[in-house]
Amino acid sequence: MVDQDLLSKLKGLRGIMNAPSAAPNERENAKVLYNRLVTKYHVSESEFLEEEFELVQFHCANEYENKLAVQICCKVTNEKTIADYSYRKGFKEIVFKVTKTQAVEMRKQFELYRKDLTKEMEQCYVAFVHANDIFSKKPGEDNRELTQEELAEIDRMFRMSHLMTPTRLPAAGLLKKGRE
Repeated sequence: MVDQDLLSKLKGLRGIMNAPSAAPNERENAKVLYNRLVTKYHVSESEFLEEEFELVQFHCANEYENKLAVQICCKVTNEKTIADYSYRKGFKEIVFKVTKTQAVEMRKQFELYRKDLTKEMEQCYVAFVHANDIFSKKPGEDNRELTQEELAEIDRMFRMSHLMTPTRLPAAGLLKKGRE
């Protein structure tokens, strides 16, 4: 029988070895230490077959966050499809059954990627509005100097808007009929 502290340490090292967010040298160091301990204490792989699972739950604000959670689960578990998950309250909550190590990694990645996805979606929205010319032609009231960061973000959104295909509106007469 293998000591639980040793098993716990080995599981932690395996988690680092398999964590996509770990630095390559960190994964390599974990692998070296893991192999050294397995050899020294004659631990077999069967000791790890009883990996503990947990339910990891994500609260999603929209369909895209839901898709993001599924994508992260595929990445962390290294699976093309996820068989063991469920939805609660429609798309508002999604629950996955994964190992504890995978759950920690998924939570960390979801928080990081969710913030970036929200920012990207906001910029995409502005680009869409400009690509389709959906705004007032009256000049704005904001005369302040923009920062370099704001100018770079505006430039990026304009470049993005040029890559979009504008939506074709029906003939002007069709729009007036709806108001009658």
